[in-house]
Amino acid sequence: MCELNRFILAIIAALVLFLSAVCAPVYSSVGYEGSINPYLIYFRGPKLNKQLINEISKYDFVVFDRFRYHEVNKDTWSAIYLRNKGLKIFLYQLGPVVRGDTDHFDTYYLNNIGRYKKSRNHKSGDIFNNNNEWFLRNNYGFRYELGGDNYFLMDFGNPKFQMYWIESTLSDLVNRPWAANGVMVDLCVPFSIKTAGGLRGKYSKKYPDSKTWDVAMNSFIDSASARLKDANQMIMVNTGYSNTKSGFNAWKSLDNKNNPPDIALEEGAFAVAYGKNDVRFYPEEQWRRQVDLANNIHNYSVAYMSHTDLSPDETGVDSLGEKINFNQVFNFALGSYLLAKNDSGKKSYFSIDYARKIKGSYKNMYFSPVYEQLAFGQAIDGYKKESNVAIYSREFEKGIVYVNPSNTIQSIKDFKSKQYMFLDIDFIKGIKVKFNNASTIDIKPHSALFLQKVN
Repeated sequence: MCELNRFILAIIAALVLFLSAVCAPVYSSVGYEGSINPYLIYFRGPKLNKQLINEISKYDFVVFDRFRYHEVNKDTWSAIYLRNKGLKIFLYQLGPVVRGDTDHFDTYYLNNIGRYKKSRNHKSGDIFNNNNEWFLRNNYGFRYELGGDNYFLMDFGNPKFQMYWIESTLSDLVNRPWAANGVMVDLCVPFSIKTAGGLRGKYSKKYPDSKTWDVAMNSFIDSASARLKDANQMIMVNTGYSNTKSGFNAWKSLDNKNNPPDIALEEGAFAVAYGKNDVRFYPEEQWRRQVDLANNIHNYSVAYMSHTDLSPDETGVDSLGEKINFNQVFNFALGSYLLAKNDSGKKSYFSIDYARKIKGSYKNMYFSPVYEQLAFGQAIDGYKKESNVAIYSREFEKGIVYVNPSNTIQSIKDFKSKQYMFLDIDFIKGIKVKFNNASTIDIKPHSALFLQKVN
């Protein structure tokens, strides 16, 4: 009995050691050695403090409004760098848009170039009185107002406006005490019916289609990127619409510009809060286009952003009327990211925003332990589609991920379950190991399965 007890204890000790290795944090001061490169966009959440700074410091990069600068010891950026020297901070700035309601704001509180009827000492004056020809107009000559809320879209392909935007941004964001590592430029979107119909459903007279719009927008990004990099600033642009054919091609065209950005944001990746109910999933063809994106881009990084109206402890309904919980959304988005991420070139980044219906967007700062615990190593190859089923998989050095983007249950037959441990991935609680000896594995619609290799 004594020998048997020793044998049992040895088995238990070995198992504990193995599971510790599987779930051990891999955080370092210059990012993660694991499979996920997490980032954070934080605009509307509570005032920053030392506790929140500790959470922030775990990310690869963060995006803030400039007015966060004085929230912690009058120099928030230094407080963050003290905890993570490798983390990058980007400051928000609207792209080719001027707001008509912020002229009374101090520069510290702006989120756009802020020169609607106030020059702020710009040598070319203000926009409304001195450069009225820069307003983008629709078929009837009306100014192009996004959403009817004093957001006026400017002629982003006009070199004179491009220079005006750049000089204003350098003055307000870069040549100031609150300057950070870079600038996040919003609304640099490719052509879409939704965007192009910004005023009374009418299209831009100058840029009526993707052929004209996308060339002009990419020239704006190229010009802004060149000048910001000359000023030792990184640049991140919010583009989007990579699920569409024209949008995907616009991303690829941007990749071929002389001065591509450092990072481009796909703000609606894989699972989104836009539309009916708590979450919407793209049709398989559109989803696959997003999965293909990162490995078709060679000169800048892709940052994937998924989101849902659900909170981490909630169950709701997706756009098809099916019952769904937050963890399923998270797993599907994370699995899609692992299929998509570029493992041999520019980094690919991941983030998920949630509880948008209750809180609004970009108010969350919870750092999931999954980001530290999931360590599959390098991808062995790109993803593949399983034979005769709508399941996509990708093998890594230490694990494998399966994703079902379809609307029906899909099955893997003749599954060699003894070679893997199944991972139960919970956004809040982290990763637990579970066992499954079945030879046929069913994957629910819009779900992902994560497995750790035994050897």
